[in-house]
Amino acid sequence: MLAPDLEDLVISYLTASGLAPAAQIGFTMPPRPTYPFYLVHELGGGDDMVTEYPVVSIHCFAATRTVAAENARTLHKKMKDWTPLLAVQVSDGSYVSIDHLEVVERPHWEDYADDAIQRYCGRYHIDLRINQTT
Repeated sequence: MLAPDLEDLVISYLTASGLAPAAQIGFTMPPRPTYPFYLVHELGGGDDMVTEYPVVSIHCFAATRTVAAENARTLHKKMKDWTPLLAVQVSDGSYVSIDHLEVVERPHWEDYADDAIQRYCGRYHIDLRINQTT
């Protein structure tokens, strides 16, 4: 048994929260993204056969460091507002809830290979129940 797909869940939550349009939140970076762009990447984690304990990094890209910082603060507030009471509809149409969310690293500036793009990155530990049905 597996827990719901974390990247799909986070992208669905952030889109539903109004952070940005769906085209600006994804798990792959387009060649010419519309800013702000939020890149969601699962970093892995363990499980105990009941709950998975993955960590997700969310990268916020913008043309300037100031705008990237402002967008990252908005992202961080949205993530901290996410509670287990909120069921999120994911891409397959089912509804998924988290068990717990913890900030691992609040968003901070990170260098990026392209000097024309500024990036902030935050990391979040999200507990997901295995075999959720809704």
